[in-house]
Amino acid sequence: MKLPLIGIELPTRLDDCHAMIRRLLDENMTLRKSAASFGSLAERLATQLQEERRRGRERHIVHREGR
Repeated sequence: MKLPLIGIELPTRLDDCHAMIRRLLDENMTLRKSAASFGSLAERLATQLQEERRRGRERHIVHREGR
């Protein structure tokens, strides 16, 4: 049996079903780890951007006060 929308062939034997479940669980775990790493990276980048903007504002204020 084939899923028409995504073109995946479904297993017909029980042991093939178990193998597919194991592969899907492994893939799910990998995707979750990747998502967590991506989220962590996004947080670090957002923090760094905020710091750079803050420093830019501080430099702008110091520059104006020095005139």
